[in-house]
Amino acid sequence: MKLNLLLSILSIILFSTLVTSDSNITYTENVNNTQLLVYKLINYEDNTVVAQILRINNKIDTSYGRLGYLDNYLSLRIFYPNGTIKPIDLSIDDLKIQPLNFHIFSYNKVEPGLGIRCPIEIYAVKSNFILVTYIVAEDANNSSTYYEWALTLDFNGNIRSNFKLGPSFLDAKYGNIWLPNVAQYIPNADNEKGFLRSASKGISDVNLQQLIITEDGIINQLAELDIPFPATNNLVSTIATLDGNYAIIYSNNTNSTTDPQNPLPTQGGIYAQFIEIKENIVKYEPVVLYQTTIPLVFNYLICSINYAGTGHVCVSTFTLNNQDNSTIYYLTVQFLSRGSVFIATASKTGQIQGILQYNVRSLRYGGFFFCGIQQLVQTNIYGYVLEDNGNQIPWNLINPTVSNIRFTHVILPNNTLVFPQPEGGQSWNLIFTDLPKLQKGKITTKKNFF
Repeated sequence: MKLNLLLSILSIILFSTLVTSDSNITYTENVNNTQLLVYKLINYEDNTVVAQILRINNKIDTSYGRLGYLDNYLSLRIFYPNGTIKPIDLSIDDLKIQPLNFHIFSYNKVEPGLGIRCPIEIYAVKSNFILVTYIVAEDANNSSTYYEWALTLDFNGNIRSNFKLGPSFLDAKYGNIWLPNVAQYIPNADNEKGFLRSASKGISDVNLQQLIITEDGIINQLAELDIPFPATNNLVSTIATLDGNYAIIYSNNTNSTTDPQNPLPTQGGIYAQFIEIKENIVKYEPVVLYQTTIPLVFNYLICSINYAGTGHVCVSTFTLNNQDNSTIYYLTVQFLSRGSVFIATASKTGQIQGILQYNVRSLRYGGFFFCGIQQLVQTNIYGYVLEDNGNQIPWNLINPTVSNIRFTHVILPNNTLVFPQPEGGQSWNLIFTDLPKLQKGKITTKKNFF
């Protein structure tokens, strides 16, 4: 392991600390003839942020989109709350992984929504450790032989363990094209119970693995089970529930318009399967969280703990099938750990002309961060905080503010939003901006089990 293979020059413009006020952090890499990309940000409960940086050195066109070759390094930058920044650069020899992992894929010729993907990716599932997933191929030219593995990395760049997870995902919807890093990794609400890996398996099955990382960084599997799941091609959000279990929540769209002779059939909704972790994994029957007789199409869904109230909350945006797509609606569904719904509200969004892609996140100090994403020559971000009554509170940045092409972003426990701006030359930078706090003190979520 060689932490200093790539020396870095730091140029930092910030206030007293990284994450207590608006800051712009610029980082200059000591590299040449490569295109930099801030690929992913992750964060921890102590407000530490880790950035995964890709260095793209060549691009070619393929039948499915754009393929880029990367420098053979896993490059991470750890931003501590006290202002310290620690670089970690691990070579392909340090990691002992195959060159296949140092590619970046753009699936724009298949479907723009598939985005940009890299086989090697980072996750935050336990404090003081970084989970790194990667591919091991029996035959690099045959994607059906690809398996996903994981390693644990401590904050000093030491590899603690490796673990075989399962087959990589081949999407039958697109002719069995390989899509890296489709699986979700969800930390349990109880830190002692580890985390869940949820991975699509074929057309209608999901593989669930309950995993845990020990204090020494060793990955152990506690349970594994395949379950039938009817929502492979719909929006899916997997969350940890407050009772120490999990829920797989998914939307169901309709492509029809209401039949005037039969206006009552269900035309769409949001549903959940609750997963209980004991000695084995037990599947609950699907639970209806929201249903409607109005034909609609969900285009965004994310669920989480309801920091501003009780239980959990799902936030979605949708359009109506009997209207054009210019009107975006906003739906929140609040429910308890076994699926009892106590509030469901829908309203029009504060729509921005020409924007159809929105992102909504529940905030720990109340309300929701609501942003519109406009992909033009550059990626424009329009943001504000939305109160429960629909009132919009401006954020501290101008609208629009420019992000990099991925708009990878995190919202820290202290209500700070972090995201990268476009990379240029040898430098890249992160914006740290405090979102308005609707509550004076941090909210402690009320636990519930029914």
